[in-house]
Amino acid sequence: MKKFSSVLTKLLLLIVVVGIAAVVVVNYSFIFSKTVIGEALKVERVIEPQAIIGSQITPAQVFSYAVAIRDEKSGGIFTSSSEDRQWAV
Repeated sequence: MKKFSSVLTKLLLLIVVVGIAAVVVVNYSFIFSKTVIGEALKVERVIEPQAIIGSQITPAQVFSYAVAIRDEKSGGIFTSSSEDRQWAV
């Protein structure tokens, strides 16, 4: 009986840990997101229009962009692009 109780406790602990890990994985981008308020230093196209002619570029790449923002609080510069899908409004 004592062995059954120990196995049951370990099984429940494993279920709880797997459940917490699943919640973190599903909501990773929300949990570890950061709000940046500041000045947009530079916005550029990722692919120049001249590179589009004669190459195999997807429509997503044609309309892609990169952004650099200086945070008002820390003064750090945060960058991202539409290709890495890290920006949310």
